[in-house]
Amino acid sequence: MNTSSAMDQPGIACPACTFHNDPFMILCEMCGTDLQDAQSKAFMLHRQEQHQRSISQLPSTIDIPPPSLLPGGATQQSESIGTKASVNNNKFLLSVSSLYSGGSSKSTDEANSVKLSFRAGGNGTFHSLLRAALAARAWESKPKPRPIDAVKGQPSSLHSSAILTPAIKVGGISGIMRTVETNKKATDDTLSQAFQDLQGLMDKAAEMVALAETISNRLAKSNTMNNEETATFKTYLLSMGIASPVTKDTAGAVFHKELARELVEFILPIVEREGGTMSLMDVYCVFNRARGVELISPKDLHTACQLFSELNLPLRLRKFDSGLLVIQTMARYSDDEVSTSITKRIQSLPPGAGLTAVELASAIQISVALAQEQLLMTEARGLICRDESVEGLRFYDNLFVKWEI
Repeated sequence: MNTSSAMDQPGIACPACTFHNDPFMILCEMCGTDLQDAQSKAFMLHRQEQHQRSISQLPSTIDIPPPSLLPGGATQQSESIGTKASVNNNKFLLSVSSLYSGGSSKSTDEANSVKLSFRAGGNGTFHSLLRAALAARAWESKPKPRPIDAVKGQPSSLHSSAILTPAIKVGGISGIMRTVETNKKATDDTLSQAFQDLQGLMDKAAEMVALAETISNRLAKSNTMNNEETATFKTYLLSMGIASPVTKDTAGAVFHKELARELVEFILPIVEREGGTMSLMDVYCVFNRARGVELISPKDLHTACQLFSELNLPLRLRKFDSGLLVIQTMARYSDDEVSTSITKRIQSLPPGAGLTAVELASAIQISVALAQEQLLMTEARGLICRDESVEGLRFYDNLFVKWEI
């Protein structure tokens, strides 16, 4: 094959199918055969040089009619436009002079033309594209709307090679069922994520409680801290809860006995701090809060408290005449001590002041119901007497037993 004759041909002949391809093609348009052999490269270089020479012979400026004179009669006009553009490797500077506007004193030739100045070539390519755009009347074509995501209602960001599938809108019962399933799935996902976070928090809480128990055991064996510091630190440890609470699954038939032991171990320091007596309702709230998610019923708590004496534990369940249930300590609490303490408190008040259940509860930091029961118990022993009026029930020192007849 002669090189000079091949360069005179309008295209590159494919060595496989003899199809004449464009000089700038790398692969054959018909069979895909590689055209980058030595002869093809020389031919492409020769054609590129010819193309550059043909471009250099074109005029450096092209006069284009303004939008008002273009085919189709576009009516939009611009005032003063100055812009720069860069297209691939064909860098050029696009300068648009001021177009004609009403009342302008410019000449008709200047107002009806736009001068484009090119730098570093590219004017030939622009001229070809401009002719194609004018022939296709590109200013009359409407832009195609972007595809809308059927789920979120937002423009889709699919690639140009992706196949867009239109959303199928289903009505009636099928549409309702699909909507319900979608909402249910979203709810399940949200709950699953929330419970994962909750489980992580519970795991960390269990680790902290276990660490608190370890520190408490070490403090019990050492005497490095004084009594006040130890009591304060144990108060902080008690507020952290129970590490491994007893459950029916783990304890089985001895659940209530194990629950009674766990209750005494946890609640005894709190009862002693409260003066030796604590209502069962308060015990239920504090104990369940310490157990976390392993809650117990009031019936289970009452059954466990009834086993205190059988298991020889240092707490007792007591029921007052009014039906109030309380938990008391055995070593530091007795009815005589409570009655004597209340009598001395009333006697220390100014003459005629008296004492109500609310005032007693505020003074010794107990519940009002328990303070009422202690006052009634002291009255039953004959140490104090009552005065019932519109303002409520008030107790005074019993002066009748001191009079001599």
